[in-house]
Amino acid sequence: MVDDNEDYDGLFITLDAFSEADKEKYVSFFNSVSYPVYFFNIQGYKYNAFVKENVSLKIIETKNSPYVQEFKNKGDGERTTWGVYLEESEENIIKDLMLRIFDTIE
Repeated sequence: MVDDNEDYDGLFITLDAFSEADKEKYVSFFNSVSYPVYFFNIQGYKYNAFVKENVSLKIIETKNSPYVQEFKNKGDGERTTWGVYLEESEENIIKDLMLRIFDTIE
């Protein structure tokens, strides 16, 4: 993951990988990666835990955050962000959400 392979269209990080991706050694990767990064099932946290030094998921808990959070570095120190909120009753729309994400990447 630490190599920024520009051949990739995007990176999906799921709940199972958060504890590894949250390690300090990946901060510089997340701040320089050239393709979009999507965090799935991240409600309750902010993606900022992955891009800021000395910040972890445990520190940056929140009650109001999207189910999916995406960011893309612009290359000038700025980044675009995007998020999708889901209600418990909307769990069945994950397939549609994935299709929208793939359309955005394409």
